[in-house]
Amino acid sequence: MKWKYRVKWGLFCFLISFCFTTFAANIDNQRKNFRYASEAINKGNLTEYYRLKPLLKDYSLYPYLQFAEINRMMNNSLPTAYVETFLKTYPKSALAERMRVNWLNTLAKQQQWALYQQFYTPSNDVSLQCYAIWAEYKANPTPTILNKAAPLWIVPRSQPTACNTLFNAWQKSSGFSSAQAWQRSQLAMAEKQATLVTYLKRYLPPNQQALSDLWLSVHHNPALIKANNLGTNKDPFVQTIQVYGMKRLISQDPVQAETTWASIKDRYPFTANQNAEIDYAFAINLATQHHLDAIKWLNAVPAAKADDAIYEWRVRYYLRQQQWPQVHKTIATMPESLRQLPLWRYWAGRSLMAQNQTGAAEAILKPLAKERNYHGMLASDLLKLPYTLNDIPYAPTPAVVASVNRDGSVIRARELLAIGRIIDARREWNAAINHFDEEQLQAAAKLASSMQWYDRAIITAGKAKNRDDLTVRFPTAYASDMKKSAQKNNISPAWAFSITRQESAFLTDAQSSAGALGLMQLLPSTAQQVAKQAGLVYSKDILIVPAKNIALGTTYLRDMATKFNKNTLLASAAYNAGATRVYRWLPDAPMPTDIWVETIPFKETRNYVQNVFSFQVIYQDRLGMNMERLDHHVKMINP
Repeated sequence: MKWKYRVKWGLFCFLISFCFTTFAANIDNQRKNFRYASEAINKGNLTEYYRLKPLLKDYSLYPYLQFAEINRMMNNSLPTAYVETFLKTYPKSALAERMRVNWLNTLAKQQQWALYQQFYTPSNDVSLQCYAIWAEYKANPTPTILNKAAPLWIVPRSQPTACNTLFNAWQKSSGFSSAQAWQRSQLAMAEKQATLVTYLKRYLPPNQQALSDLWLSVHHNPALIKANNLGTNKDPFVQTIQVYGMKRLISQDPVQAETTWASIKDRYPFTANQNAEIDYAFAINLATQHHLDAIKWLNAVPAAKADDAIYEWRVRYYLRQQQWPQVHKTIATMPESLRQLPLWRYWAGRSLMAQNQTGAAEAILKPLAKERNYHGMLASDLLKLPYTLNDIPYAPTPAVVASVNRDGSVIRARELLAIGRIIDARREWNAAINHFDEEQLQAAAKLASSMQWYDRAIITAGKAKNRDDLTVRFPTAYASDMKKSAQKNNISPAWAFSITRQESAFLTDAQSSAGALGLMQLLPSTAQQVAKQAGLVYSKDILIVPAKNIALGTTYLRDMATKFNKNTLLASAAYNAGATRVYRWLPDAPMPTDIWVETIPFKETRNYVQNVFSFQVIYQDRLGMNMERLDHHVKMINP
């Protein structure tokens, strides 16, 4: 290389290095100043805040300072112009909706109803909806407007206290009646909200108060419906209570319920619709308990009341009995939309194969075997074909990638992630993908994957129609910890990855409604039990530490596998539904695995097991493991 080119190349490298160093120093200063400014505004140190604020106007998170500043103003004044400007400047940001909600609540608190109407946009927030109706009423105080409260009040749950002013005014108007209170009572009872029903008695006339008391008694003791003195046979509400009690009794003791129904069905003038409701309740409850009488009730449900669950449990009844001609015949009675789902295409083919109609079976199963799903893999097993994973990486164009990278919400999400404000980062990312098109979603999923932001990558890819990039959708996240813990507990790492993917989609601080926490979604009580086995000192905080959650989760998986004689399918079901239920679901005689899985009573657990086992195939491929077929794990489920 000639000396002049060496000089130019050296100068170029120096400039690049200088620019990078300068940028790094600048972003570090901005992050430091942002942290100080945020602390200052939160503590009310306005002198320090206003000193730092001008230094951050070019920083991507500057809107967060404006947000905090305007929210602070709301406590002392009405910063209308500031709010309006903020909403116009950042209309698609995660902050915009939060700003609007805070502002509307402030306006409602200060009873600025004209301004409330100006800023209100349709919302799912019930409090804001109530305020919006009240604001409209204050502008035009007519009973017609108050009547808009009815749909918000006639619901089977308690509503926010923010609605009290509106509800009180409506209940004093001519638009309110005891019939509406009775309607709400019926909805509440259907949802087993006994406390709400007790509250609603105050709005009812004496005769309906008596019925309400009767209904509550039947709620607590459904066997009371057999009593001869339950009420007049001509009162339609007595029949409503009878039907409610029957449904509750069926769910508790279907055998006793059948005897009870025989004794009262001719005593009261039940409508055709009420008879159909009882038939439906018997059908589903007996079917999910694999009762031999279930098919009688399943077939008794009239066509007008037969939903997907009825059609599916009719097939599952015959599957459990392995009555293959009936399986195929019953699938043929399903609506076309249901019949074309992968699971029922599989069982149509499987039933033909069991009847030695190989050609007809293969015509159904060969196309299915090309699909990447649990039933497609089962079809491949039947035909002894290799699994088809259809792994096609996303290939977004540079222009699409650029459009994603310059999106304001994405820029803020990345910076929030960098400074550890993970919840705000997720909000911004979600705001971005809510307005992305298909190509942008694919590019964004790829971007999140490259950032090792696994849960956002999976969620973003899930919103796209094209879901064939398996590297993005099935990341080998926390691979070192996962492999180490799986090896220690003598379980397959592919199984551990599959459970984690199904449980949390690799969201480290995931929390379920039941209180399960972390990557592998462990209940604190369970984690405490296995902590010592995993060599950990238990505290609730360790559940959101990835390495420790994985250590606990894989230890619990090992315990479940041991409990079920190394049967990972049963262990997976137990991980989701609990070992006690799985023991209860075991068949009386050996049963093919695919039939047992398809007839698991809980839909959630049934889908869970199917997902885990199809995910396991994908993870075996991703980890470079030998591909094990689904039927390799276990061919039969034993009592």
